[in-house]
Amino acid sequence: MWQRPTLWDVLSAKPEWHAICYNPAAEGYSLLAPQEALFHEVDGPTLRQRLDADSRLACVEDTSENAFWILWGDPALETEYGIIGFGDIELKQDQTLLVTAMSDQRMQALLDLLEEIANDCLGEPEIKQEPPPILRKPPRPTRRRLRFGRRK
Repeated sequence: MWQRPTLWDVLSAKPEWHAICYNPAAEGYSLLAPQEALFHEVDGPTLRQRLDADSRLACVEDTSENAFWILWGDPALETEYGIIGFGDIELKQDQTLLVTAMSDQRMQALLDLLEEIANDCLGEPEIKQEPPPILRKPPRPTRRRLRFGRRK
């Protein structure tokens, strides 16, 4: 009698691994799909002030030339490895905003956040997306057949 294959059956039969990452708010996983959104000619001082005030973002660098925030969420998702960052926002020389994320869901969360707090400071982004990384599985070791019978 035929049985529907399990997810494990399907995935283990493929010759490659597809990398995944956590979704924001710990709502499952997504396939890794690195991407960036670039906003030109932004209102840097206003944007810097609004990003600093948002509790979902952690400012990890703040100089006169650049500022850098990580989306941690509210509350931040802590694991045994530390707090998970869901994307990055970098303000370059108060003129250009670079947003990077590792999946479609993470990028959408960042763009939604920016629309909410800074829509009047931003235009349309230039979005670039890299192909998802695919990792080849190592070949499976062959099993040695055991022969049962007489010993000499």
